[in-house]
Formats: sequence, C-alpha cells, structure tokens
Amino acid sequence: MAVHLAEALESVHARGVMHRALRPEHVLVSPDGREAWLIDFQAARRTPQEIVVQGSPVGSVRAAAYLAPELSGRLNRPSDSRADLHALGVTLYHLMTGEPPFSGASVLELVHAHLERRPVPPADIAAVPPRMSRIILRLLKKDPAARYQSAHGVVADLRRVRDGEAPDESLGSKDHPIALHQSPRLYGTEAVTHAVLDAWALVATGPRNASCWWGRAAPAARPAWGRCGCVWPTRRDLPCRAVGAPTPPVRRTPA
Repeated sequence: MAVHLAEALESVHARGVMHRALRPEHVLVSPDGREAWLIDFQAARRTPQEIVVQGSPVGSVRAAAYLAPELSGRLNRPSDSRADLHALGVTLYHLMTGEPPFSGASVLELVHAHLERRPVPPADIAAVPPRMSRIILRLLKKDPAARYQSAHGVVADLRRVRDGEAPDESLGSKDHPIALHQSPRLYGTEAVTHAVLDAWALVATGPRNASCWWGRAAPAARPAWGRCGCVWPTRRDLPCRAVGAPTPPVRRTPA
C-alpha cells in the first residue's frame, strides 16, 4: 500500500502539480490493494515555489493534522512539492500506527505541533520495521531540505524495504531533486554582515560619517542620531539624492 501511494504521488509530481491536500480521505485504493489513486485536486497548484503568508486559510482540524510546516503561513519560506512529501509521511505514519503523529483540539495546536514538536518514531508505537520507520521520520522533517527531495526517491526506498533489499546506508541513495529549489538561507555573508555592523557602530558612537544601505534595515544594537533617505533604483541619474532629500530630517533609532 505504501509503495502504491508513493507511486501515485510520483505520477502527480511528474506532471508538475502539487496536490497540497494529501490525506487518507483523498486516496482511493483498489479492492486488491495493488493500485492507489489521489483524488480531490481542489487545492492543487503548479510546482513553482510560492510563499504562504500568515493568515492564509489552513482548513479544518482534520486538514491541519497533515499540514506541512511551510504551508502553515507561520514561516517566511516557499513551499513546493516537498510539502506533499511531508503529507505523505503523515499519511504513512497514520497507516502504520493507526493515528497521525500529532493530535490536537484546534488548528493552532496542530500547527504548533508541526512547527515545534518531534514525532514519536513509528517503531516505538507499533510493529513497524525500523527502516520503514526511518523513511517516515525523514518525510516528517521540519526543514524541506532535510526531507526526501522527490517522490521517486521515496518509491525507490519503499520498494527496497518491501523486497528486503534496503541496508541502512542505502536509504536515500536514489533520491534526487526533480527541480532546483532556492534555499531561503544566505551563505557566505559573514564578512558583509560584520562590515555593516562595524559601519553602524562607527556612525552610532564615532564622529560624523555616512553609510549606504541596500535592502531591509537591520535592528539597531543601540540608539543613534542620524539622517536617512532613500535612493530609488529608477532615479540613479540624480547623485546624492539621499543626502539632498532625507526623510525625516532627524530621527532617533530606538534600541
């Protein structure tokens, strides 16, 4: 059953579609258990990444039990097909143990659980093979980068577990991203960060100086007096516009 369900999800992803509502009531299984189909594509989206903003509807308590953290609207990070892999992990957890990894009386309680709590390994609850338990726990990782990256990789591991051909070190060996996923983290910015903080310290405590900033303002470590202005990308033909038109004239930055 687990293999057929993962194969159905692999077929959906191969067509560039995210299901976004994978849970038991949206799965049909043939009487002999040899085939599985996903239904109810009302919430489906195309694969390109999108950020779910806070306040977006999560749905019912039932739906929240299968929700990927990045679909909760509490994280400023994009969602992609790996959100379906998390829902697949919750569904397999329910299939193997008889209950989802988290329970709660409200949507907020379940969202908090998906964001902060660690699931109990399925092998500690029911007679689940250790390798199967590890596959499910990998699908349930909070960080999409730590999960399986493709349904194809999940199918490959489930088949080998079924056939008794999956040593621990081979799990994930067939897992490769089906698309390039942009990481929300920035790497290699330590030197620039220190330079910005040093410039801020000089402006805050030293003699008169000027600093140019690009992007969002960082929180100040301590109060400072200064003048601020905006340089618009479309008005680069006007030199020193920020100095010539500061807004507001004088502002004290709070701690």
